[in-house]
Amino acid sequence: MKNLYIFIIGISCLFFSSNALGQVEARLHQVFDAKAKVVNLQIDEDRFEVNLKETYSTVMIVEVIIAIDLVDPNQMEEIINSGRYHVDYALKDGVATFSTKKDLEPIIIEGKEAEEHIIYNVSIPEYIEIE
Repeated sequence: MKNLYIFIIGISCLFFSSNALGQVEARLHQVFDAKAKVVNLQIDEDRFEVNLKETYSTVMIVEVIIAIDLVDPNQMEEIINSGRYHVDYALKDGVATFSTKKDLEPIIIEGKEAEEHIIYNVSIPEYIEIE
């Protein structure tokens, strides 16, 4: 694949919070080489919270913060490892495109639909234009 510029730093603070209601939170980070002149975000802002931040860095970082109720840490790890929150990256003609899965099936735990809250924090070098 052309995603040679991608490497995943890893899952930091995989399960940094769990409360009595059974909500588990996780943070994922993906780092991308900043060889683009323009960035195009194809993340559904109606379904997810998306925050853009300009940085003085030479890399682009996508942080995904996930909170799901009704799951335990092992279930959260399985959901994450399924690739549900992976951000796809493509670079063509100086335009970097970030995209996420479009049709996420509801998460069902013991017959109940889990509530899922996802935040995408995208840090982009100041010299790259955002489309």
